[in-house]
Parts: sequence; C-alpha cells; structure tokens
Amino acid sequence: MLDMQQDSPVDPVGARVETDSAAVYRVQHGLTNVSRILVSWSRGNCLRLSYLQQSPPCALPDSQAQMSVPLLASGKVMEVRLGRSGVSVQSAPGLREQEEEAENRRLAFDSLPAFALLQSQRQMHFGPTGELGPSISSEWWEIVLEYSHRIGTILGSNSAHSTGRSLYKSTKEKHPTILKAVWELVEIFYVDKNTLLWLPERIVDWLESYDQVLPGTEQTSYSKVTELQVKVSKLQFPENDRDYWDGIASALSVGWLDVAVTILRMHGSYQHDQIDDRQTENGLVEAVAVLVSKMPRLRPSLPSYACGTAFNLKLDFAKAWEKWRSQVAKLNGSAFWADCTHQETVLGLKKLLQLLLGDIDILVCSSSHWMELVVAHFLYVRPFMMVSEGILGLARKCVQLKPVCDNDILAEIILAIMGENTEVVLAECARLFDSWMLTHLMELLTLKSSRSQTLLRDEKPSLGGISLEELHRLVYAQVLSSHTSTWQLAPAYLACCPKQGLGLLENLLFTQPVSRQYRLAFKVLEVCRTYELWEAAKIIMRVIGVHIWKHGRKGAGIVWLQQADDDMLLSAIADELLDMVTVESTPHGDRLQQCESLIDLLGSDVEGLGGLSFLHKYRDFKLALNNFREVQSKEKGNQKLATVGREAVDYLMQLMKPGVAPQRFWLALLYDSVELLECPEEVLVKVPETNILLARLQELSLVKVRGDADSWSKHLQPPNRVRLALGRNLGRAILKEC
Repeated sequence: MLDMQQDSPVDPVGARVETDSAAVYRVQHGLTNVSRILVSWSRGNCLRLSYLQQSPPCALPDSQAQMSVPLLASGKVMEVRLGRSGVSVQSAPGLREQEEEAENRRLAFDSLPAFALLQSQRQMHFGPTGELGPSISSEWWEIVLEYSHRIGTILGSNSAHSTGRSLYKSTKEKHPTILKAVWELVEIFYVDKNTLLWLPERIVDWLESYDQVLPGTEQTSYSKVTELQVKVSKLQFPENDRDYWDGIASALSVGWLDVAVTILRMHGSYQHDQIDDRQTENGLVEAVAVLVSKMPRLRPSLPSYACGTAFNLKLDFAKAWEKWRSQVAKLNGSAFWADCTHQETVLGLKKLLQLLLGDIDILVCSSSHWMELVVAHFLYVRPFMMVSEGILGLARKCVQLKPVCDNDILAEIILAIMGENTEVVLAECARLFDSWMLTHLMELLTLKSSRSQTLLRDEKPSLGGISLEELHRLVYAQVLSSHTSTWQLAPAYLACCPKQGLGLLENLLFTQPVSRQYRLAFKVLEVCRTYELWEAAKIIMRVIGVHIWKHGRKGAGIVWLQQADDDMLLSAIADELLDMVTVESTPHGDRLQQCESLIDLLGSDVEGLGGLSFLHKYRDFKLALNNFREVQSKEKGNQKLATVGREAVDYLMQLMKPGVAPQRFWLALLYDSVELLECPEEVLVKVPETNILLARLQELSLVKVRGDADSWSKHLQPPNRVRLALGRNLGRAILKEC
C-alpha cells in the first residue's frame, strides 16, 4: 500500500511502516498540484512512480481564449523498493546481513581452490597421511606462502597505499578488513621466512596497510593525515595551525615518509610571494624534507612512491644510519634557527628533528595507538632489532605507554601473534571470526614449530579422538552444509578429516533430496566418484531407482538399480513383472509383450540371480509356446510342429530346474504346459520330464496341505486338469518308448 504525502520531512523516501493488515510505504514527492500519477514496475522489486504537476492555464489572446487548456509543466519520477530489503531505515540491518551472507559465500567459493590445491600438494610431499614430520623442507614453506598469498588476494587487494598515496586521488579500492589484517600478520610471523632479516620493516608495511582498521582509539595516524589533507587545502599558511605539525609528526612516526614530505612542502614559505621574505625559513623546511626523504631503511627495496634509501646488508645500513643521524643532529644544532623569525615553524621543525633522533616522549605523543608506537620504535629507536631480540617485550612496553582501550578487540591477538602463542591466537580467532578463518589459518600456524604441530594435529581424547585441525574443519563443513548453495563445498573439507570426515560426508550425501532433483543426484554421484565412496554411491543409486520405480518410470528405475548392483531389488522387480506376465488368463490379456522391453533392459547376464534368471527364461518359454500355438493352428502333423514343441518343452524344463522358478510360480508353469502335454499330433514331453513335472505338482499339493495359500495362484483353478494331463501324457510317453 502506498501513502502519497506532499510534505513529511521526518520520514525517508519510501519508508516502510508495518500495520496489522499491510505494509504502507510513505512517499514524499514534495510537489503541489499533482494532476496525474503514473505507476509502473521498474527493475527487480522497485515500483516507479511518475508525478505530473499541473500548471495554471496559459494566457492567450482573447480570440483564442476559448482554446486555453491547462499544461503539464513539470514532475518527478521516484522509485520505491518493495519488500523487506527496501530503502527504509527499518530494513537496513536486514540488507546488511544479506550483503554479509553474500560476501561469506563468495569467500567460501573463492578460497576452496587454494585449499584443495594445498591439500593435494601436501599428499604429494608427505604421502597419504600428510604428516609434516620433524623437519619441514624449504619447498613446503614456499608452497604454504603461495597459498597464503592466494587467500590474501581473495580477502581483498592490499590497500598498502591507503595513506598519503591515495589521499590525493579518488580510488575505489576495497576497504581493508580486520580479517585480512590478522591473516597478513600471521603470514609475517609464521610463514614468510624471507622477511626474517627485515621483519621490523615488514611490520611497518603492515601498519601502513591496516592502520585505519585499528580499533580502540578515536583517531589514528591515518585519520589524522586524512583530516589534515582536507584542512591544508583550504589554508594559505597551514604552518600557523598546530594540527599541521601534529599531522606531519604522526605520519613520520609510522614511517609514511612520502606523506610527511608532501605535506611539509605545502608550507607557506614555498609560495612565490613569500620566498624572498622567508628564505631562511624555507631553507630549514626543505632541509628537513630532504633528510626525511633520504632516511636509510633496512630492507631489500622500496616502492617507487616511497621515500628513503633501502639497504639490503646490515653493515651498509649501519654506516648510512650513523651518517644520516649525524646530519639530523647537525641540523638540529645549526645556527640558522636563530635567523628564522616564524616561531611556529621553528617549534614544528624542531619537533620533527627530535622525532627523527628517537625522542621517546615525542614518539609517544605523536602515536595514537600502541601498535603505531611499536613501529616508531622500529624506525627511530631500535632500527637494528631482530626477531630473537624480543619483539613481544617491546610491544608490551608500548602497551604500557599507550594503554589498550576497552574496545580494542585486536590487542590480544596481535600480541599473541608477535609472541607466537598459538593457543591464544586460536582462542582469539574463535572469538573474533567465524569458522572459515580457523579452518584456513591452520596451515599457516603449523609451520612455525613442532610444538604448534603437536597442538593442532595430535589427537585429543577430550575431542573424541580427533585433532583441533580436524575439529575446525568439521565445524566449517557443517556451516557449509547448512546452506543449499554451499553444501557442495563441504566434501573438500570433510575429505581432509581422517577420523570422522568420510562418515560425515556420507551422511551429508544421504540427506540430499536426490530422488526429486536429478541434477543434484548427478552432483552427489560425482562427489562419490571423486572421493571413491563406492558403497555410498550404490545406496544413493538404489534410493533413486526405488523412487523412480514407485512413480511409474520402471525402465529408468531398472537402470538405476542395475548401476547400484542391487540384486535383491532387481529380483523383486522381476517377480513383480512376472506377476504381470502370468495373469494371462484374466480379462486383462497377455502382458508379456508390454513388459518385454523391461525384460530386455534387465540384460541377459542374469545367471545366479534367482528371479531375474527365471524372468528371462520364462520370457523365452512364453515366446516358444506362442510360436507352438501358431504352428499348431496352421500346420498339423508336421515335423515342424514337433520341433517347435520340443523347443518349448526344453525351455519349460529349464524353468523347472531347482533354484530357477520360485515355487509360487510352479502352478502357472504347469498350466502353461497343459497345451504341450495334450498335443494330439505328437508326444512332446518324455517320461523323465513328465516325472519331474509330477514331482513339482506333488510338492505343491504338500504345500497346500500345510496351509501355505500364497503358493497357489489366485487366478488359476485347482490343479485337477494339470494332474489329468500329466497322467495321460505319462501313459502316451511310456507306450511310445516301448
């Protein structure tokens, strides 16, 4: 229901209001004199409303006054999205949940190839069990590192240039997430052996990418620099603003040298009308900018946009570092400061020089987060620090100087990763993220040490004899199995669980509605083939075959049951077909021809399958018997009649062999043999054959005495005629042989 309102500044456009009977959408068009409303469907569930506004009649000459008509002057076209995912304020949380679910599904589908490839490579390197062993080859480290890079790409492009490089241009890069930040930090400390010599610089790059997602503070260096960029563009002399120098100091403290140099050169002394009067001041600013741009960095290389000088060897870096620090100290004690009359510039530049010299107080004041203070220590206080020298201790010291806020959800996990405390990393990942993270992160955590392997891969009685790694994979597989669009991803994870995975995989496949959806059935069977679940495939094909057979598609049902190798059900089907065929004397007529195609579908290789073997032989017997009838009706006393009759008798005797014809069909076969027994032209049934038929009739009589009525056909009369025909034929056969 649409409620058209002219003015209502409170409600949003298309706001949805729930009532007892219907949903009312209030649309505020803001027009007056609406003469017409056109309603039509737009894309999806959007309703398009076209409002046409009427203007007063045009002023025309008197001679044409009678032709004055109102004109449509203007209007407005609006769209209202119907349903719970509309534009209303009340439905926004639901829309966000749908977007999150869609993102989780995308992540699940995109990460599966990387996970499956890693498991395949594991089996190639370490055998079917996949155990890493006490020593891990460098080749396996590189494989896991490549896997980590693939997952990192799936999580989103690394917005490492999310600082000053992107402040001056419009970009649509995906916003970095906490999930990606934690993943990359684990990669740095647990996987990437190439960064061991320049780990501090790697952490600097990490903070450069994810400073904006650090929680717990009102402002970070990223937010300060972002706000400063907007503010500086509006000021003619930004050096008079204290935020200008604080922003540069914040950028320098976390190693964003190019940002600091760029903002420094926005100083008012660079303006053409100021250079002549502020030469000394401009020279000092430029000197600081040059020193910042030439700062030595202990790393293999620097990006093209970055400032500084990279040194791969520690000895070369030490020499350059001492030389650079002496230049900074020399500038800090220069006599040119006395000639600079702009006090704000002097104080600001002095602050930056003290920061470059590693003044702890200035570093603490310039940092907004304890992680930024850690990076500042790496850059200006302890540039030669190695991994073994206690990064965790430094981080805890920085936490004391910059206490953790209550809403800093990443503090514990970052400290645990730096201290390589795998137990805490797992606990924090379980608290912060879903099962996807724990499942895919295991491969990274097991590389660090044998202790991590023992923790994650050893079987634990408290978990039912499975490992932590298998537990998290089972949980994630259960999450995937709960959704119709992601259940087909679960087998890849269940197959990697040696204890309970294959059993749960079979249960998952058995719960799929394969009987009603044949495409789904083929998907399930493909999963069975991939993971060699042959018994499960037979059970599924048996279920499909029975369902199809019960719904009248007998041929397709037989094919499915043949694929399932279900001899018992095929025998039951053969018995059912035989029931249809043996009702020949009823008004329904002969149904052998109706079932002949199904009998052919059952195949000829049916020896030893009971009912199936009998059904084929019975079909051959009936065909021979019909052939005998045709020849008898046309040609009497002919040798051909004897040949055809003997052929029918041979088929009959094959049916009467032990284990071929079920006992409940003997009477029907005996009634079919009456025509052969009473043939006047020729004695077709010999004495031994007649004795066999009499023995079968005697067994049926004993069954009747015992009260087993099921063995007697409901459609046939008592066997008096059969007994009489057998007796007459026996006499004729004896006379013929004498």
